[in-house]
Amino acid sequence: MTTQDSSVFLAQAAVGQTDGGETIYNKVAFSVHRNGVNFNLASSATPTKILFTTREFDQDSSYDITTNHNFAPKPGKYCLMGAARATGAVVDQGVIVVSIYKNGAQWKSGVFSTVSGTGNAVGSFVSCIVIADPGDVFDLRVAQVNGTATTIAITGQQTDTWFQGFQIG
Repeated sequence: MTTQDSSVFLAQAAVGQTDGGETIYNKVAFSVHRNGVNFNLASSATPTKILFTTREFDQDSSYDITTNHNFAPKPGKYCLMGAARATGAVVDQGVIVVSIYKNGAQWKSGVFSTVSGTGNAVGSFVSCIVIADPGDVFDLRVAQVNGTATTIAITGQQTDTWFQGFQIG
Protein backbone atom coordinates (compact mmCIF):
# COMPACT_ATOMS: atom_id res chain seq x y z
CA MET A 1 0.00 0.00 0.00
CA THR A 2 1.45 3.36 -1.00
CA THR A 3 1.29 6.53 1.09
CA GLN A 4 -1.43 7.82 -1.22
CA ASP A 5 -3.40 4.57 -0.81
CA SER A 6 -3.07 4.87 2.97
CA SER A 7 -4.38 8.44 2.90
CA VAL A 8 -7.38 7.39 0.82
CA PHE A 9 -8.07 4.47 3.19
CA LEU A 10 -7.97 6.74 6.27
CA ALA A 11 -10.17 9.34 4.57
CA GLN A 12 -12.73 6.65 3.71
CA ALA A 13 -12.64 5.38 7.29
CA ALA A 14 -13.24 8.87 8.65
CA VAL A 15 -16.48 9.17 6.70
CA GLY A 16 -17.55 5.57 7.24
CA GLN A 17 -17.08 4.28 3.71
CA THR A 18 -16.52 0.61 3.16
CA ASP A 19 -13.55 -1.43 2.10
CA GLY A 20 -14.27 -4.83 0.59
CA GLY A 21 -17.86 -4.82 1.84
CA GLU A 22 -17.07 -4.10 5.53
CA THR A 23 -17.67 -0.82 7.28
CA ILE A 24 -14.18 0.31 8.26
CA TYR A 25 -14.99 2.27 11.42
CA ASN A 26 -17.37 -0.26 12.97
CA LYS A 27 -14.86 -2.81 14.31
CA VAL A 28 -14.91 -3.92 17.94
CA ALA A 29 -12.10 -2.54 20.12
CA PHE A 30 -11.59 -2.05 23.86
CA SER A 31 -8.95 -0.99 26.38
CA VAL A 32 -9.36 -1.31 30.17
CA HIS A 33 -7.18 -0.74 33.24
CA ARG A 34 -7.44 -0.47 37.06
CA ASN A 35 -7.22 3.34 37.31
CA GLY A 36 -4.21 3.33 39.65
CA VAL A 37 -5.68 0.95 42.25
CA ASN A 38 -3.24 -1.83 43.28
CA PHE A 39 -4.44 -5.23 44.47
CA ASN A 40 -2.79 -8.03 46.44
CA LEU A 41 -1.94 -11.31 44.77
CA ALA A 42 -1.73 -14.34 47.04
CA SER A 43 1.30 -16.60 46.97
CA SER A 44 -0.53 -19.61 45.55
CA ALA A 45 -0.16 -20.49 41.90
CA THR A 46 -3.94 -20.09 41.49
CA PRO A 47 -4.67 -17.57 38.72
CA THR A 48 -6.69 -14.55 39.88
CA LYS A 49 -8.99 -12.70 37.52
CA ILE A 50 -7.95 -9.05 37.23
CA LEU A 51 -10.97 -6.86 37.94
CA PHE A 52 -10.53 -3.92 35.60
CA THR A 53 -12.49 -0.85 36.69
CA THR A 54 -11.93 1.77 33.99
CA ARG A 55 -12.58 1.78 30.26
CA GLU A 56 -10.30 3.89 28.10
CA PHE A 57 -12.62 2.96 25.26
CA ASP A 58 -15.07 0.19 24.41
CA GLN A 59 -16.33 0.74 20.91
CA ASP A 60 -18.98 -1.98 20.98
CA SER A 61 -19.73 -2.08 24.76
CA SER A 62 -18.35 -5.62 24.81
CA TYR A 63 -16.26 -5.33 28.00
CA ASP A 64 -18.17 -5.75 31.27
CA ILE A 65 -16.41 -3.73 34.02
CA THR A 66 -19.20 -4.05 36.60
CA THR A 67 -20.20 -7.71 36.98
CA ASN A 68 -18.16 -10.37 35.20
CA HIS A 69 -15.08 -8.32 34.26
CA ASN A 70 -14.73 -9.99 30.90
CA PHE A 71 -14.79 -9.34 27.16
CA ALA A 72 -17.81 -10.87 25.39
CA PRO A 73 -17.41 -9.95 21.73
CA LYS A 74 -19.54 -10.63 18.72
CA PRO A 75 -18.26 -13.59 16.66
CA GLY A 76 -15.04 -12.99 14.73
CA LYS A 77 -11.25 -12.95 14.94
CA TYR A 78 -9.59 -10.76 17.55
CA CYS A 79 -6.15 -9.73 18.67
CA LEU A 80 -6.10 -9.69 22.50
CA MET A 81 -3.24 -8.53 24.71
CA GLY A 82 -2.70 -7.81 28.37
CA ALA A 83 -0.08 -7.10 31.00
CA ALA A 84 0.38 -7.11 34.76
CA ARG A 85 3.28 -5.89 36.88
CA ALA A 86 4.11 -6.73 40.48
CA THR A 87 5.71 -4.18 42.79
CA GLY A 88 7.40 -4.32 46.14
CA ALA A 89 8.30 -7.57 47.88
CA VAL A 90 9.02 -9.78 44.88
CA VAL A 91 11.45 -12.54 45.86
CA ASP A 92 14.71 -13.32 44.10
CA GLN A 93 13.88 -14.96 40.75
CA GLY A 94 10.18 -14.40 41.48
CA VAL A 95 7.80 -15.24 38.65
CA ILE A 96 4.34 -14.07 37.73
CA VAL A 97 2.27 -15.43 34.89
CA VAL A 98 -0.40 -13.43 33.09
CA SER A 99 -2.88 -15.40 30.99
CA ILE A 100 -5.79 -14.81 28.68
CA TYR A 101 -8.67 -17.11 29.56
CA LYS A 102 -11.38 -18.21 27.13
CA ASN A 103 -14.64 -19.42 28.69
CA GLY A 104 -12.93 -19.98 32.04
CA ALA A 105 -9.99 -22.01 30.68
CA GLN A 106 -6.41 -20.84 30.23
CA TRP A 107 -5.89 -20.00 26.56
CA LYS A 108 -2.47 -18.27 26.25
CA SER A 109 0.08 -17.07 28.80
CA GLY A 110 3.34 -15.16 29.17
CA VAL A 111 6.03 -15.41 31.90
CA PHE A 112 8.80 -13.09 33.12
CA SER A 113 11.00 -13.29 36.20
CA THR A 114 13.34 -10.99 38.11
CA VAL A 115 16.96 -11.19 37.08
CA SER A 116 18.33 -11.15 40.61
CA GLY A 117 17.76 -9.56 43.98
CA THR A 118 14.57 -8.88 45.87
CA GLY A 119 12.07 -6.07 45.74
CA ASN A 120 12.46 -5.61 41.99
CA ALA A 121 9.40 -5.11 39.86
CA VAL A 122 8.47 -8.09 37.71
CA GLY A 123 5.95 -8.02 34.88
CA SER A 124 4.33 -10.29 32.39
CA PHE A 125 2.76 -9.69 28.97
CA VAL A 126 0.61 -11.90 26.76
CA SER A 127 -0.91 -11.48 23.31
CA CYS A 128 -2.74 -13.80 20.96
CA ILE A 129 -5.18 -14.05 18.09
CA VAL A 130 -8.43 -15.80 18.97
CA ILE A 131 -11.61 -16.83 17.19
CA ALA A 132 -14.69 -15.83 19.16
CA ASP A 133 -17.83 -17.86 18.67
CA PRO A 134 -21.29 -16.85 19.96
CA GLY A 135 -21.26 -16.84 23.78
CA ASP A 136 -17.46 -16.86 24.19
CA VAL A 137 -15.95 -14.67 26.92
CA PHE A 138 -12.34 -13.68 27.57
CA ASP A 139 -10.63 -12.34 30.68
CA LEU A 140 -7.11 -11.66 31.99
CA ARG A 141 -5.70 -13.49 35.03
CA VAL A 142 -2.43 -13.34 36.93
CA ALA A 143 -0.68 -15.90 39.16
CA GLN A 144 2.45 -15.87 41.30
CA VAL A 145 4.35 -19.12 40.83
CA ASN A 146 7.61 -18.52 42.65
CA GLY A 147 7.00 -20.95 45.51
CA THR A 148 7.09 -18.34 48.25
CA ALA A 149 4.55 -17.53 50.93
CA THR A 150 4.75 -13.82 50.17
CA THR A 151 1.71 -11.87 49.02
CA ILE A 152 2.70 -9.28 46.41
CA ALA A 153 1.01 -6.16 45.10
CA ILE A 154 -0.02 -5.92 41.47
CA THR A 155 0.16 -2.31 40.39
CA GLY A 156 -3.04 -0.70 39.16
CA GLN A 157 -1.27 1.88 37.01
CA GLN A 158 -2.74 2.03 33.51
CA THR A 159 0.76 1.80 32.04
CA ASP A 160 1.50 -1.50 33.83
CA THR A 161 -1.68 -3.56 34.26
CA TRP A 162 -4.15 -3.49 31.37
CA PHE A 163 -6.18 -5.54 28.88
CA GLN A 164 -6.92 -4.60 25.27
CA GLY A 165 -8.34 -6.12 22.13
CA PHE A 166 -9.54 -5.35 18.66
CA GLN A 167 -11.33 -7.16 15.89
CA ILE A 168 -9.24 -8.25 12.91
CA GLY A 169 -11.85 -10.15 10.94
